Amino acid sequence: MTTLKTLVNIESGSKDIEGLNQISKTVAEQLKSAGAEVSVIQPKDIMKLDGAPDQTGPVVKAVLKGKGQRNIMLLAHNDTVYQKGQPFRLEGNKAYGLGILDDKQGVAAVIHVLEMLQQLKYQDYGTLTVLINSDEEISSPGSRQLIMDTAKNQDVVLSFETGGLEASAQAKKLAAQAQQIYRNELNLPMKVETAAWGGGTDAAFAGVTSKAAIIEGMGMSGDGLHSDKAEYILTDSIVPRLYLAARLIVESSKK
Repeated sequence: MTTLKTLVNIESGSKDIEGLNQISKTVAEQLKSAGAEVSVIQPKDIMKLDGAPDQTGPVVKAVLKGKGQRNIMLLAHNDTVYQKGQPFRLEGNKAYGLGILDDKQGVAAVIHVLEMLQQLKYQDYGTLTVLINSDEEISSPGSRQLIMDTAKNQDVVLSFETGGLEASAQAKKLAAQAQQIYRNELNLPMKVETAAWGGGTDAAFAGVTSKAAIIEGMGMSGDGLHSDKAEYILTDSIVPRLYLAARLIVESSKK
């Protein structure tokens, strides 16, 4: 929860370069502490999309090299729709704040999943590659090519934000495995959507070049997406989702 509060309280609208640099530095430091080789990449070739700025915020790339063969990619983003908004607050089992659902919970989840694997000394994957960009909410004009290039040699891509990507056969198989973990190990239900429902996402860009099993929505449950006052996550979804992400990495590393 401390990580989530820290991230939410850093204002990081898609065009707020100062805030994006600050949050990227914070994220990079935490990923280094989790044992990853980390680089902060300043995008240079910005795609000329409608409304795209001349400069976008950095991409944090982190890589963990394991002892196995399978390559797994984790995606999340730092930027938010609104420039300024509500600070972090807790009300019952809901944690509120600007961008908390989309997608600062995803960033926090990635950090803590890597920490969990480090504590367990788990290294049976080939590589774990993290990309956390700062321009997703404006269609990723600065990071899209990096996402596509990095995705090419991945076996599995787990995206920690909501999305509506059409599920491939291998993605459906992995999603069914996630449901089984939730049901059999946590005694919790999980709904899986396999049909596309529109909207461009970084996972969709990864899918352009990759034949990996790609799953979106790996992060926490919540609502109020893109609201400057009512966006929240359910705090009782934090532990199950972290467990699920770690378990899927373990299972995906076996194949």
